[in-house]
Amino acid sequence: MLVAQVLLLAMQIKRDEKGRLLRMWTVGAISPFERVGSWCAQKVRGTWNGYFALRGAAKENEELRRELPSSGAHACRPRDCGERGHGESHHLY
Repeated sequence: MLVAQVLLLAMQIKRDEKGRLLRMWTVGAISPFERVGSWCAQKVRGTWNGYFALRGAAKENEELRRELPSSGAHACRPRDCGERGHGESHHLY
């Protein structure tokens, strides 16, 4: 009975422009859980989007590797080009 009276009083008491006391209690009790849920959803969304971005990059890399031999273009890694004497490594210093 005492709990019911406290709740009824909380519904009637207004605190400044913020609203009724019961609403403030409810928001105060629920908002930490809402923040945690929002944080978790944001992390899952970021991980999910990052995963598919990496899958897309891997697919693109594979397509480019297949195209490279057929294009006839000479591709070398920077360390390989320096070892083969293409003359690019001494221009960097």
